[in-house]
Amino acid sequence: MTGAQHRECAAIIDTAYKAAVAAGAVSELAVTAVQIKMVMELAEVFDVPVTKSVAKSLVEYAFSGSFLWEAARWILPPSRIIAALHSAEKTEDFGWRMARTFDEQASNEED
Repeated sequence: MTGAQHRECAAIIDTAYKAAVAAGAVSELAVTAVQIKMVMELAEVFDVPVTKSVAKSLVEYAFSGSFLWEAARWILPPSRIIAALHSAEKTEDFGWRMARTFDEQASNEED
């Protein structure tokens, strides 16, 4: 990953992190939308073709057990703060994993 790509990824992931904090207080579906957008933007940085359908599948696969946070969000309203922070952290971690994966894929295509 070049320095420019790293900075671009950092900006995309930081924006998604902030959006996930807000979305995480409301709904897991809103967080999913943030994550799908992030995956598509990260793929563009490395010129890796990713459709919205593929991005959605990647997000759903990575976070298939998140329904517990959704339930807690509505059962215990103070848990919304924890859910929001959890959503942001998992979004950031996932973003960097995806950036590294796209970087590796782009590097392999150049060989």
